[in-house]
Formats: sequence, C-alpha cells, structure tokens
Amino acid sequence: MPDVQSLPAPAPTRAPAGGSATVAWTAGGPPTPSAMLTDGRTVFAGGRGRVVALDAASGQQRWAYEAPPGGVGFDPSRVRLAIADGTVYAATNGAAIALDAVTGQERWRLVSDLTEGYTSLAGLDVMAGPGVAYFSHGPTLFSVDPATGDTRWKHDVDGNFAVSPEIDGDHVLISNGSGVDALRAATGDLVWRHEPDGVNATEVGVAHGIAFLTVNVGEVVALDTPTGTVLWRAPVGNGELSGAEPDRPVVVDDAVIVRGRDEQLHAFEITDGTLRWSLPDRTNGGGTAEVPPFAFRDSTGGLVYTGDDQGRVYAFEVATGTRQWAYAPADGFNPVEVITAADRVAFTATFDGRITAVRPE
Repeated sequence: MPDVQSLPAPAPTRAPAGGSATVAWTAGGPPTPSAMLTDGRTVFAGGRGRVVALDAASGQQRWAYEAPPGGVGFDPSRVRLAIADGTVYAATNGAAIALDAVTGQERWRLVSDLTEGYTSLAGLDVMAGPGVAYFSHGPTLFSVDPATGDTRWKHDVDGNFAVSPEIDGDHVLISNGSGVDALRAATGDLVWRHEPDGVNATEVGVAHGIAFLTVNVGEVVALDTPTGTVLWRAPVGNGELSGAEPDRPVVVDDAVIVRGRDEQLHAFEITDGTLRWSLPDRTNGGGTAEVPPFAFRDSTGGLVYTGDDQGRVYAFEVATGTRQWAYAPADGFNPVEVITAADRVAFTATFDGRITAVRPE
C-alpha cells in the first residue's frame, strides 16, 4: 500500500446559510475509514485493518500501522479506536491491538477466542480509560490489562452482541444488543440489567452518573448508573424515515444528543428528557445528519458536529442549537463517513479515504 501523503485541499463552494468554514488541510488516510479520534495534537483514523496518525495542525502523516493478515482476528474492513494514557487501542474483527500513540509501534495484541466461523463485525468495539481497557467481540466483553493485554475477566451477554462499552467510575456498561448490562469494573460481576420491551437495537453512552440508551433510534432512556432505575424516557423524532442505525448518544454539559430515524440530531435535557432542539431543519433545506454526531466542549462552550452524504459538515451550539457554521465542499464530493473534533476544528473522513480538517472562517 502506498504511503499516505498530504493532498491539495479542495476549494470550498458557497456554504449553506449561517457561518462559513474553510478547509485547513486535506490528507490521505486509510481506505473506507470507519473510526477517527483526536487528542488535539494528532488525528488517528482507522479503516480496512489500517490505522494512520496525522499531525492535527498540518495533516502530515506521523505513522501508519497495518494489522497482520490472516485468522479470525483480522478483518480487512471496519476498525474501532480508543485513546488513553498515550496508547491507541484498535479493534479489528476479533482482535484488540495496543499501539504507542507517538510511534505507532505495536505493544500487544489480543485475539478473541471465538471460532473461525464467527467473522461477523457485530459486537466489535473498544473503550479505554486511565488504567483500564475494554474490548468486545461477538457476545463477549473483555476487560484487558492495558500494560500487557492480559484478560482480567470476561462477560458474556445473554445470547446477543456486546457493543458500545462505556466506563463510569467503578461500573462498566455494555449494550447487550437489546438492552444494557452494568458490571463491576473490578470483577465483571453483573450489577443490573435493563431490557426494554420488544425486539430492539441499542447503543449506550454514559455521563454524570447516567446511562443513556438509544432504543431502535426511536427512544432514548436515561438510567441511573448505580442502580439501573429509569430516570426518564423520551421519543426521538417522528420515526417516519428509516435512515439512521442506532449509534452512541453523546453528552456535552447538560444535554444528551441522539441521531434519529429522521436524520436529525435531537438534544435532550439530561435532568428530565425535555427536548431542547432538533437539527438540521431538513424542511427548510437545512441538510441532514447522516453521520453519528461528535460533541466536544472547550473554553468557549460545547459544539456538536455532524455531516451528510453530500460531504457537508455542520457545527451546532449545544446550548441553543444555533448553527455556528456549515461547510459545503466543491464538486467531486464524497459522503462523510465519520467525524471528530478538537479546539473548534472538525476532522472528517470520507469514503475515498480523505481526511479533511475544517475550521470556521
């Protein structure tokens, strides 16, 4: 595979109504990117078994890592990423790989013990924090020693797929595909389980001692993390369209943001589930949210970012829903696949493997 090189930035066209934005740089990244994170200094992008680290200021490649081929542990498509304590954790179908964030050198590799027939990407995920790392594949959540890759404990969900692990103090929460399991971080013992009625597809996000569960993209449920008590539930959008798949709700300050079937972002008050705003306003040509949202707070306040299949990128103020800026690319756009941000700069990855830094003008 050729080296990743910086590419000329495409000239922006007239942005949609609201503040405008411009491209700071565009660089080549992994093919068909499926994950991207940044610590403000480096942008890490993953796709098709490849992880690339780019300088956040210039787009220059710092390193690239290629997962070894062969075996159930290495699927040549989707990648999931997490960052903690100077380590980048990459999950590729059935394998968790720890990489030095500065050099890209592999520190250790953990391959799931599922059989060769278990090559589905369902349940593939990774999450990390200070002194802890969690990896899920199929129905199993692994608690991993971040220094060695040794398995501390394993938890199997009840006949489903384990997805979107989240950390909340001494609890670890994992979607079991149709609900959520809360576990003790030290032992993996089940503390409580919440199962919504019916057949569901669920994702979970955690903040402020509350677990937020998206149910079939039609409802968000807030659960008390220590006890599993339902604090509130609220419908998400009108449910008339079938666009979005469930993805993790994101929390900034006092709002939880969920992408609905109507391809809008919906912001709810975390205290009682009151709807704060729904955006973009597709009825007035405001675009759609076809990318899982990414929210970030800096010294000037919280922003939430999303994008669409026209390559457009939007930034909304979390507090008010005001659109701070929007960016529309020149002809020859590619759909935005994933987005992350830091210091009011959004980083997008498109299907063709381009990574673009977009900043407000």
